[in-house]
Amino acid sequence: MSGGVVYAGGTRYQHEAGFQDTAEEMFKYLVSEGTPVNDKTLRNFCDTSSESIEWLTKYGVKFGSTVYSERIAYPPDGYFLYYTGMEKFRNTAKPAPRGHRTLGKGPTGRFYFPPLKEAALSNGVRLMSHSPVRRLVVDAQGCVLGVDIQAIPEEKQTEHAAIFSKVNPYKMLNGGPAEEAIAECREFEAALPPRRLLLRAHRGVILAAGSYNYNLELFGRYRPIVLKAFRELVRGGTMGCDGSGIELGTTVGGGLSHMDRLFITKPLSPPNSFVNGRSSKR
Repeated sequence: MSGGVVYAGGTRYQHEAGFQDTAEEMFKYLVSEGTPVNDKTLRNFCDTSSESIEWLTKYGVKFGSTVYSERIAYPPDGYFLYYTGMEKFRNTAKPAPRGHRTLGKGPTGRFYFPPLKEAALSNGVRLMSHSPVRRLVVDAQGCVLGVDIQAIPEEKQTEHAAIFSKVNPYKMLNGGPAEEAIAECREFEAALPPRRLLLRAHRGVILAAGSYNYNLELFGRYRPIVLKAFRELVRGGTMGCDGSGIELGTTVGGGLSHMDRLFITKPLSPPNSFVNGRSSKR
C-alpha cells in the first residue's frame, strides 16, 4: 500500500526532465511551509536528498523522469516525477517536481522495498520474520546485550499472517475490527507452545518498530481525543505499529519526547481551482 515516493531536490531525474532544481531551492520551499525539525536537520535532509536517490538506485530501486505537471496526491501510472505539495503555488522558491515515485504500476512501494531487502540479504543480513521481540537483554551494568524473541513455529506462520492482515488502514470504519484482530493476535501468540530465543548483539540493538497507531492504551495516555474517535479514524500503518519499540526502549532507561504529536492528513487532492484564491471588490 506504500506509494514508494522519495522527496528530493537536484536529482538527475529532475535534470533529465528539464528542471535545474537544487538542494537550496528545496530547502527554501520547505522552510516556507513550516517543518517540525530545526533548520540544521532540514538543511542536511535537503543537501543529501539527491545522494539518497543515487544510493537507492545503486541497490536496485528504479526511478523515472516522466513528469506529471499538475499538483496531485499521487500521480497516475506512467508518471514518476511530480509535485507532491504546494511548490507551484508558492513564491518563496523556484518550483520543481520533487516527488520521485518508484517505477511500476499502482502503489509502487512494493517495487521500492524488494531490491533493498535482496541487497541486505546478499550482504549477510539474517531476516527472522514472525519473531516478535519480547524483552531487551541487559548485563549487570544495564548495557543491552541482545533481544529475547518469541519464534512463531513455521507451521503457524500462515495463520499468524492472516490475523495480521486484518488491520487495513485504507478500509473505512475499520477501527473496531482492527482492535478485535489485535486481541485475536495477542491470544494466538499467547496460546502457542513457548519457544523463546536469545539473540546476541555485538554492536548494539536498533529499535525501528513504528509508532503507536494501534495501541489504544498509549493514545489514552498521550492523545485521549483519538481514543474517543478511533473507530471512525483512518490510522495508518499495520498491527505492528503498536508502540512496542517505544516501550522496549523505556525498559532500559530510554527517554521519551513528543509523544503527543500526531501526523494527520486529508487523503484528498483538491482541484487546482480550489487552491487558488481571488478577491473581488463589492
